[in-house]
Amino acid sequence: MKNQIKLSEVKGLAFIGGQITSRIEANEKKNEVVVGKVQVIPPKAIKGGKIMHDELYELEYKSEFDDKKLTKAGDIVVKLSSPYDAAYITEEDEGLLITSFCIIIRNTSKIFLSEYLAAFLNSGVYLEQVMDMVSGAAVPMLTMGKIKDVVVKNMELEEQKQVAEYFRNISLKEEVMAQIIALEREKLNSVLGGK
Repeated sequence: MKNQIKLSEVKGLAFIGGQITSRIEANEKKNEVVVGKVQVIPPKAIKGGKIMHDELYELEYKSEFDDKKLTKAGDIVVKLSSPYDAAYITEEDEGLLITSFCIIIRNTSKIFLSEYLAAFLNSGVYLEQVMDMVSGAAVPMLTMGKIKDVVVKNMELEEQKQVAEYFRNISLKEEVMAQIIALEREKLNSVLGGK
């Protein structure tokens, strides 16, 4: 088994570009007919390997769009702008529309677990590769082609499960630490006479 492989060479990975929302959004001022509503994932809603539900927004659309651009459980949504985070999609996150500032990696591969790929796409190893790709660019945006060129370590499935679990634990610790820091700031503000 080869130790490393380009994402583009992994059989069973599909790369799906996001929707340019301005093309489908109904404009009230133009009296455009609303066909439906959909929850949208803006790039800022992708953080720490998860979707931040308080950052989602609802879009009223005037024309149908490709259903492939809606999230499914097991997908990985990758942000194309800095800080280049990725989120693993759970059942709770299904049916969300991704914008053109993101892509979906849909995994039907037999050699990689989606949770492992999400952990990898949130690692320093991944970040180092993509920073090399965007360095010198006026607008440091990733493209689908650049993400396909990223090289990932090929591990046994059992090792991948361990890595995914390790990443989940790190993410939980980050959330707890952020809450502790927020509470300490509140305490400092109250001591200093703030509201």
